[in-house]
Amino acid sequence: MAASGMADFGPDSLDRTLQPEDWRPWATSFDGPGAADDCALSGDVIVCRIRDEETRQTRLEARDASDGSRLWGYPAEGVPTGLFGVSGLDVDDRHAYVTAADGDGFEVLNLSDGKPVARLPGRTGYDPVVARVHDGRIFVSYAGGGGAGSAANMLFRAYDADDRTQVWERVIPWAFPPSLDVVGDRVWLTGSQETLTLDPATGKTLAEAPWNCDRRIRSAPYDVCGGFIVDARSLRKVGSTRAMPPEVVSRDGLLFVEGEGLREGSRYIQAIDVRSGRELWTAPWTRGDSVVVAGDRLLTFGAGGVRAFALDDGTEEATLDNIRNWPRKGGAFDGGNAQPTTVLVSGGACFLTFDDGTVMTAPVS
Repeated sequence: MAASGMADFGPDSLDRTLQPEDWRPWATSFDGPGAADDCALSGDVIVCRIRDEETRQTRLEARDASDGSRLWGYPAEGVPTGLFGVSGLDVDDRHAYVTAADGDGFEVLNLSDGKPVARLPGRTGYDPVVARVHDGRIFVSYAGGGGAGSAANMLFRAYDADDRTQVWERVIPWAFPPSLDVVGDRVWLTGSQETLTLDPATGKTLAEAPWNCDRRIRSAPYDVCGGFIVDARSLRKVGSTRAMPPEVVSRDGLLFVEGEGLREGSRYIQAIDVRSGRELWTAPWTRGDSVVVAGDRLLTFGAGGVRAFALDDGTEEATLDNIRNWPRKGGAFDGGNAQPTTVLVSGGACFLTFDDGTVMTAPVS
């Protein structure tokens, strides 16, 4: 499984033998207006949340990862939705999880055809926000509003992924429901007063720290909170080095942050060892370009196409600047390449979406 909020797609993400069956490069456009702002890939299905900026509505659309053909959409055409549509997307090998279109809890959808198979119920006074599925459990968050909950009380639940029975429930004051994440074997969340990690089996607090952490990278084992590098599971500081919020965190403990000023006439990204705080190498980078780790490479996606750097020493290994079907800025023929809105890497291929509604895939290894 790969999700666009992730930054390290794993050691096997460049292995072409893991591509979907009969995969080939393809490009198409989502049905209807809008662009993807969140995507997830499971097997041979890619699911994206599409946001229409004009109406501020969001919806899901699933495509066959092998050839780009449309599989299904949610909600079905003509079905009424809540104020802003759906959110909180996640997938496993069988299902997609998302806030229900009518705003009452979370919908569990069959990944192959998009049909609802179960509903995780809501609760009066709370709005569903995020779903995360990991190791046989579904974790969901709700924002407190009027009625039974208040704006200060946020609701978190865990369900068994097989039979959807509720495993635990907690109301946590001042927590931020959108921050719900899973790091290793712990549930992670932050709020205005503190950051917590919870036991996935019981919901009990395992670690807490008295700061808010503006976490931007899903499942990252390290983060920068309060200016210091911390272990995202234990919430303990790692060394005494201060750092800026990272663009990427690798599974092996490399933190990639934007460097100060210019080097060799270009903005750049620094590779920092989380334990020593020492800069190991740098690579040229344009602000706004997507940066991910895949296998033994750091990949950047942006106006310069795709660039690959060796993870161990930063050596530039490849530049792919003429990828077929890559959109141009504003659709202009003479404009530069557009920057992707989401990036996934799996099976030696990248799956990209763009502001003009394009969704495409191409080889990166």
